[in-house]
Amino acid sequence: IEEFVKVSARKAQIAYRDGATYVGPVKKRARHGENGVLQTDECVYTGRWNEGDFEFGTLLIRNDEQEITLKGSFHEGCLNDAAGTEQGPNYTFEGAFVDGVKHGKGKMIFS
Repeated sequence: IEEFVKVSARKAQIAYRDGATYVGPVKKRARHGENGVLQTDECVYTGRWNEGDFEFGTLLIRNDEQEITLKGSFHEGCLNDAAGTEQGPNYTFEGAFVDGVKHGKGKMIFS
């Protein structure tokens, strides 16, 4: 952590050395609770945090070529053993994910 600014009793703004920022609820100086937002150069995580780990919500990944939105339960930064949604520039996949990879039943919709 480069800078930790307490906004209220349970909310803080955190700036990290790698340029990432977090605004949301904290517990013992760790991201913890509902509606926290972590933003990096390429990603935005919005949702529920548990002792610093992203647990459930939406991950938006952006780069020069595409923008992908992942929604669901996460473990170590990946959609994990859960139903989720991956939305790319010209498709949407709704279905099962294991370790961040589409796996099992689902449907792919092309636009």
